[in-house]
Amino acid sequence: MNNTLKNSSSTSMAKSKPNKKKHGPSVSQHLSGLDGETRSEMQAIWNQAGDAHRKLTEDEVSDADMELALYNVRKRIEAQDDHPVKDIPVIQLPQQPRSKGPLISVLLAAALALFALGFGWMSHVNWQQVPAGETLELSLRDGSTVTLNSGSEIGFNRLFGYTNRSVRLNGEAYFQVQADETPFLVRANDNVVQVLGTSFNLRSWHTDPDRLTTLSVTSGQVEFFRTGFADQSVVVDSGKSSSLSDRQLIPTEPVHSQAAQPQAWLSNQIAFSMQPLSVIFDELARKFDVAIEVNAADIEGASLSIFYTEPQLETILAEICTVKNLEFSQTANGFRIHR
Repeated sequence: MNNTLKNSSSTSMAKSKPNKKKHGPSVSQHLSGLDGETRSEMQAIWNQAGDAHRKLTEDEVSDADMELALYNVRKRIEAQDDHPVKDIPVIQLPQQPRSKGPLISVLLAAALALFALGFGWMSHVNWQQVPAGETLELSLRDGSTVTLNSGSEIGFNRLFGYTNRSVRLNGEAYFQVQADETPFLVRANDNVVQVLGTSFNLRSWHTDPDRLTTLSVTSGQVEFFRTGFADQSVVVDSGKSSSLSDRQLIPTEPVHSQAAQPQAWLSNQIAFSMQPLSVIFDELARKFDVAIEVNAADIEGASLSIFYTEPQLETILAEICTVKNLEFSQTANGFRIHR
């Protein structure tokens, strides 16, 4: 961000002018430092906010008040029929207590002050992580729900449900997306899943050797593409799966998913189809909240298919080791895999 101040001086004997009040970086400077998606959202809101940004206040406002302020900003945008803003979803919020006019003005001013001076606060991605050994179901502001697998994390900014329906994922999650004309986007490992209203399972771990992202659709249609290559997307229909790794620019041709496997974890089952042993061991470590140390370098590249309806960790490890000619032993924190 360019904070350089340009100074000028004059040797003229003309009457000096009073010093102008110094301001921070302009709105355009703030916007220039944002990513394209957030910049367009902020610019649309700022353009429609009119001259209300002059009503700034120094009073402290709580997070709850900020939420109400953002809601009022959206209402202001919707009311300006002459210059409508596209792609700002209409959301249903809990009934808010009616406030007096001055308070609404203060809250609106506070929100606009954030747009002018605190874009980072608005666009910052907040992450929520599920502890190992647990799963978590979240209800999102737009009415969608997402169930997160063990160790997974999901991130979204404070504008979610107001100007965007975009989330970030590291891990595995099952999404049930509320139908809306505003696309719901999931970004994972430089890949994008885009839907309007459907349900699907998405698996994409940063630690995966190939940064593999696997999409399995259970209802509706889902668009799937590499970031920056939306023109080479594939459409995945219900009952089909597609994947995309760092070695590809185009997702694989959608194929029929093996029955019950993609969402097996939702029923506390374990299912993998020809996955690397490193991926399987990582999943077991997260699911059972134990450390699994692998001291067998020659297993890199080895794959395996497994399916357990009532998984027991030691049973799974014993059978994997039998098939792959490995051994395992218990440690203070978990297990060690070795030759």
